[in-house]
Amino acid sequence: MAQPVPYQPKADYTNDDGSDLRTNLDIDFNDIARCFLEVLTNLALIQRDDGQLANKSVGVEQLKAELIAGFNPPAPFQPYRLYEVSDSFVTDDGKWYIVNTGFTATANPADNADDITLVYDFASVRVDTIAAKDAAEAAQAAAELARNQAQTAQTAAETAQAAAEQAEQDATTIVQDVMVSRGIYANTAQGLENTQGTGDANRYFSVPSANTQGYLDLYRNDAGTAAMVDTYPNKTRIDALFTGDGANTLGVTTSTGAQTLADSLDRRTIYVDSVVDLLALDAAKLTNGQVIAVRGYRATSKTPVGLVEYDAARPKSDHNGYDVFSPTVPWDGLDSSLSDYFAGAGETDAAGTGVFVALERRGTVRISYIFDDGYTEHSTDLAPEFEQRGVRAGFAINPVYVNQAGRLTGTDLL
Repeated sequence: MAQPVPYQPKADYTNDDGSDLRTNLDIDFNDIARCFLEVLTNLALIQRDDGQLANKSVGVEQLKAELIAGFNPPAPFQPYRLYEVSDSFVTDDGKWYIVNTGFTATANPADNADDITLVYDFASVRVDTIAAKDAAEAAQAAAELARNQAQTAQTAAETAQAAAEQAEQDATTIVQDVMVSRGIYANTAQGLENTQGTGDANRYFSVPSANTQGYLDLYRNDAGTAAMVDTYPNKTRIDALFTGDGANTLGVTTSTGAQTLADSLDRRTIYVDSVVDLLALDAAKLTNGQVIAVRGYRATSKTPVGLVEYDAARPKSDHNGYDVFSPTVPWDGLDSSLSDYFAGAGETDAAGTGVFVALERRGTVRISYIFDDGYTEHSTDLAPEFEQRGVRAGFAINPVYVNQAGRLTGTDLL
């Protein structure tokens, strides 16, 4: 679109002596009329007869970068990536697609043409440079100069000014028109009003999500009813998937190999260093019968506890601290509080159920011992162990392993 030729006065009427002015005025008025006609011609390129912006009169180059990108910008197409429903991407030739059916991409997006829908073809936009406003301002300045020389030129200049103001008002609606073209509305009522209820085109729109974990909700116009299709998550929801206990944990849930992203403590193989670490587990997230490996009674213990099973139905009152462990009896791991722990002191849920039960091989007996310095590894008496299990046993000890106090010397035994 060419710029209008600015008006330049051809005659000076300041020192006119009253001679015939018609010839000079005709020349000037013809130049003014030509300028206005060129302005109107250019305005017709951006404004239809009904007062609306002309189709394709505004393109990508006239928009700010943040409006071009939109609120949910698509990423460049990635070959061999797994695409899921509602994903979107832009190809090298400037076409924006949305995924209808999940697929694994090849090097050419056209191989999956049945799985994607074209949202917008940026390559089809062709924009001519529009400078009507500058041309109108130049025409207005020329008309004001001509008004000082002739009243007729003043009237023409006022007409040009009105045309320029209209062009400026039309330009202010560009941002609103672009927002609507992106399919984002303030509410579902506006979305339904501006989309089609049938067919394949212009049926989808988005509104700000009412869900606290969502950003935008995608709807489809089904015969005048807003049918929700999907929700785009906000930052809070995305962070929750990758932080916290069990976040971003992949667990197999069925024999068909179906997988889910979940807090899957109940599907893990759990290993802990000590009884204190065992008590720190969240029993509410375990399943009945789940087995846990416990390396030792203490973190520095040489005697293993072995495997324990979570029994959700067994009373916590069965706690004894060596083969039945209530998760709600506290222990700090110190020898000074071990006897209280055996006795179940501090139980916070005495009437409850759910304990860890040590799994031992049938026909074996666990032997406990004491060091000379009084350090208790498990218990101070073998009799309760044998009595509880109904074991009849006898054994002999070489006197060289018994000290003067009648106790086994741990140093020699180990």
